[in-house]
Amino acid sequence: MVFVPPPLITHDCDFRATEDCINTLRDRVDHSASWKDPQLLSTDEKVTANIEYIPVSEFLTANQLPKVANQQKRLKVREEYSSDLPALMISLVKSIYLLQRAITPEQFTRIQPSYLTHYSGKSHDRAFYRRAVNTYVSNLEREILKRMRDVASAMIAEAIGTDRFKAICRSDRARQGLELFFVQSATNDQLYYVYSKLWMAVNFGFVMDNNVRPNAQEEQVRKNVRQIIKWGFGFAAADYFSLCIQRIGIPVCFSDDEDLDNETLGTNTLVDEENERWEDHDAIQYDHDQARRDFGNGWKQLVNNWNMATYSHSHLAAVSKDAGRLPATEMFDPGRTRELGEEGLV
Repeated sequence: MVFVPPPLITHDCDFRATEDCINTLRDRVDHSASWKDPQLLSTDEKVTANIEYIPVSEFLTANQLPKVANQQKRLKVREEYSSDLPALMISLVKSIYLLQRAITPEQFTRIQPSYLTHYSGKSHDRAFYRRAVNTYVSNLEREILKRMRDVASAMIAEAIGTDRFKAICRSDRARQGLELFFVQSATNDQLYYVYSKLWMAVNFGFVMDNNVRPNAQEEQVRKNVRQIIKWGFGFAAADYFSLCIQRIGIPVCFSDDEDLDNETLGTNTLVDEENERWEDHDAIQYDHDQARRDFGNGWKQLVNNWNMATYSHSHLAAVSKDAGRLPATEMFDPGRTRELGEEGLV
């Protein structure tokens, strides 16, 4: 079934209710939608021109060993191999996840510990690593989306009362405009924070360098990964606003005879001169219980959309999903880095 985003709010009272909602959720400890101001790091020194392009394909190729003739169909877990995921395997998982949002059985055969590539049959250790990878991906996704929520919430809190944001929500192409708003507004520092778990594997400086690379293939890689990073965030942040955060305002009634439709009454109108009683005719509240229900249901849809985004989103569907093209960091495989360093000392 094709996902159809809900309509965005358009009335001033709804924007005020949403502003109240997002600010109320800041630093809450008793609400699943709580968020905190992200602690951003400066990325200025991480982005430099002419960073060397090291394709992830080098590590994928090196991880594949030739099959062994007459191999055993089942293997016991070898004591000499750690039960933890190897560092190289984690880097390969991160690379594939960025583009595909999941590790399929086919992709798992490319990233499993190299000694397992000798064997094509089932094994206890292969089953163990498959479960470990699934757990790691779930935790990775949870952390990325939590950080997306922090950044998106901070951006919404700052923009919700502005004429620009209201105009976007009221436009004929509101959903597309909202995605573009988050794409264009997100800074390098914010994107580094959101995808922080991936940058030990994928080279942030290569991706975010604005200089056109002289090699056409490398330039295409740079542009494609930027699209994944920026539009992936923009799509998720727009989902977060429309599915989880936007609220319908409920006017606060102060008296039975109050004319709520009287547009001539300004904010904080003096309605009883003798007793100097003031009433705020802009006062708005929202249904807190409904907000909790909407957040729970909306978050489930957001996660589902996130997992499909690189294939379904118009800006990302055409981008290559080959993780081998991604720019690797120098620390992609710590073991290899140590070996090269030791060779240099000889």
